[in-house]
Amino acid sequence: MMLQLDRKQNNKLRPVVGSKDRDIMKQLWAKSHKKSNSMKSSELALRKGAKKRHREFTPSKRLILNELFEKYLNDVEVCTDRKIDNIQRDFVKSEIEQHSHFRLTPEQSKANRREFNSMKKQIIHDWENHYHTTWPKYEEPIYSKNGKITRMTGGNYDAHELIENSWGSPHEWWNIHPAKYPSEHQQGIHRKGGYCDQIYNS
Repeated sequence: MMLQLDRKQNNKLRPVVGSKDRDIMKQLWAKSHKKSNSMKSSELALRKGAKKRHREFTPSKRLILNELFEKYLNDVEVCTDRKIDNIQRDFVKSEIEQHSHFRLTPEQSKANRREFNSMKKQIIHDWENHYHTTWPKYEEPIYSKNGKITRMTGGNYDAHELIENSWGSPHEWWNIHPAKYPSEHQQGIHRKGGYCDQIYNS
C-alpha cells in the first residue's frame, strides 16, 4: 500500500489502494465476516441446547390421582382390549397416593429403565401368576417402515408401564400391562393427545 499527497485535502497523505491490496482486504473481510457468523451460529446453538436441557431437567408437577388418571386406565383397556382388574387398579392408585412421582432426569430415567429390564422377566411372571394366564406373544413378525423386523414371532408383547418409567415407575407386576407394538402401544396408548400424553407430557 502506498501513500500520496491529496491536493483537495490540503496536501494530506492518503493511502493509495492497488488491486492486490483490494484483494487482500476482501479476503480479510470475508474471513472476519465468516468467523463472526460462525460465532453467532455457535452461540445460538448453545442457547438452544441450554434451553432444551433446561426443559429436560426441570422437574414437572407431581403425578396425582384424579379423574384424568381413571380415564387413562380405562383407555389402556380399550386400546389393548384387555382388562385391568380392581386389584391391580388399587395397587396403582395406592402407589400414587402414598409416594411422590416426578419426572426423572434423562440419566435417572436410563438407570430406572436398566433396572426394569433386568427384572422384566420376573415381573411378567408375577403378572401371569396374578391373572392365571400367559403373557401374549406375537404370532407373526412385526416390520418397521424400513422393512426391518422389530418384533420376532413368539416374542412377548410390550410391557406398558402404567406409571411411566420416566416418572419413577415401580418395578412391580401391577404396574405393567401387555400392549402390542405398535398398534396398541405406541399408536394407541401413547398416541398424541391421548390420556397418557395428557398426563405425562403436558
